[in-house]
Amino acid sequence: MHSNSFFNWFATWDDYNIFAQTWEGEEEVRLYTADFETTTDENDCRVWAFCICDVDNPDILIYGNSIERFFEVCKSLPNCRIYFHNLAFDGSFIMDYMLRNHYVWENDRFPRYNNGFTTIISDMNQIYAIRVNFGRGHSVTFWDSLKIIPLSIAAEAKAFGLEEGKGDLDYSAYREVGHELTDEERDYIRRDVQIDARALAITLGSGMDKMTIGACALADYKRIMGGDRGFRYHFPALDSETDKFIRMSYRGGFTYVNPEYASVEMGEGVSYDVNSLYPSVMAACEGEVLPYGNPKWFYGEPETDDIYTIWIAQVRCSFKIKHGRIPCIQLKGNLSFLPTEYIRDSLGVVTITVTSVDWKLINMQYDVEIEEWIGGYKFKGSTLLFKEYVNKWVSVKNEATISGNKGQRTIAKLMLNSLYGKFATQLTVRSRKPILRDDVLAYVDIPETEREGVYLPVGCFITAWARYKTITTAQGCGDRFIYSDTDSVKVRGVEPVDGMDVDGVRLGAWKDEGHFTRFKALRAKTYIAEYPDEDGSHIEVHVAGLPSRCHSQVTFENFRLGAVYDGKLYQRRVNGGIVLVEDKFQIKG
Repeated sequence: MHSNSFFNWFATWDDYNIFAQTWEGEEEVRLYTADFETTTDENDCRVWAFCICDVDNPDILIYGNSIERFFEVCKSLPNCRIYFHNLAFDGSFIMDYMLRNHYVWENDRFPRYNNGFTTIISDMNQIYAIRVNFGRGHSVTFWDSLKIIPLSIAAEAKAFGLEEGKGDLDYSAYREVGHELTDEERDYIRRDVQIDARALAITLGSGMDKMTIGACALADYKRIMGGDRGFRYHFPALDSETDKFIRMSYRGGFTYVNPEYASVEMGEGVSYDVNSLYPSVMAACEGEVLPYGNPKWFYGEPETDDIYTIWIAQVRCSFKIKHGRIPCIQLKGNLSFLPTEYIRDSLGVVTITVTSVDWKLINMQYDVEIEEWIGGYKFKGSTLLFKEYVNKWVSVKNEATISGNKGQRTIAKLMLNSLYGKFATQLTVRSRKPILRDDVLAYVDIPETEREGVYLPVGCFITAWARYKTITTAQGCGDRFIYSDTDSVKVRGVEPVDGMDVDGVRLGAWKDEGHFTRFKALRAKTYIAEYPDEDGSHIEVHVAGLPSRCHSQVTFENFRLGAVYDGKLYQRRVNGGIVLVEDKFQIKG
């Protein structure tokens, strides 16, 4: 690949570690971590403190108290890559400053002009990278360590077994322009950058040097498959029309509350989680067949043979849930149903695109009347495609657990859980660039482009097999079933569930994650549970969008649809960057 096209660059960065590659004749870049502390006043939004830490030597620290000083330091550093842990936040201050100070955004892989910069920003405003050209061959690149280690700084310290944890600070205290950092403030920001630097050193030292954890996992898998050629032999690139058809069958995890128990406080029960659900499917622990090779199109009803054993097809049909069965069909883009709703009755003929695994499950759960099979693709199938990869990282995880090496155990878990999603990478790249609009940083769309996919059918079948396992297990719990979220089921009562394969370690088995004394689920991803502990009991809160700082307000008595809790921080873009504004959070009903 040799092109100055920004679009060509963006379309391929996920497969090639472009930023990590050095320019021809350039020395290897230095690596740093950094963090900003910013004011909370929307009329005075600015960086009041920063710290930069050398990844190779975390005791080397640089402090400062303004964004201007930060850029002076960046200009004095060698060609380098600086990681922020959540570049979407800190990067907004960087881009705001540059746009106000005569830096010019360029749509090039490498910005060509002095004070030129380029970015990778998704259509969801996710900031992946910023690269700045300071002139005379000197550039600094900013990456997001959160996309390699998707944990908070506090969780990162714990997961990597670092002795020092995250500190505490009064964010709302007033700091004037030019404020001299106190020892307490220096200690707080130092902890953040040193924790991230030490975790990154372990991660990068394990060969995980791509921009995202998913890209790291895919690169490692390709090495196992013999490089790009070996990978493409098994997983050929599909054209956009084939990808578009197959993508209609791609769905996520199963998340569902038994309607009989929704908003009802339950007594004691058990929570079970699968030991590594998606890796267990990839390793075919229960004989799950996954697709490979060039698919073959067929018209009408699906047909298989000894070579092409699995399929994805489109069918026009009507269906109605069988008595006592759990629904498993969602219809996207159908105005008669909510896209997150699990449908019990199609209310007439609808068109669905399904994998052969989904179709088997659907016929177990519903009475189905077929109007017409439209056609689809059939695939070669195998149970061996990912065994070596999964076994490798399970072995690393187990050895690290025995030796107490928390860092390697965390890396193994990340690598096990981050590969399958890469196979569903979108072919259409929708990206944005930064501008100032009404004196505030904003992101605007740039023209779409196309990139080569990975191999979508694998993603479709892995998620289909995962849903099959979770839903059939939940179904087997009968009227004891309360709630499920992707890889978990929660049941009434503490007696063993008939037929459930329970083991605390074995890949693909169900692990007893604890006995709760009370449980209440309002809807998907919205539940609380009380567990006994040494001090009596504690409540675990699981509400999508509700930060942990608000969890102490939640009780069984006030946990209901429409409930309001204080302390949720919302981002607001203002002149200078972003301020976090405290407001209320409501569980909408």
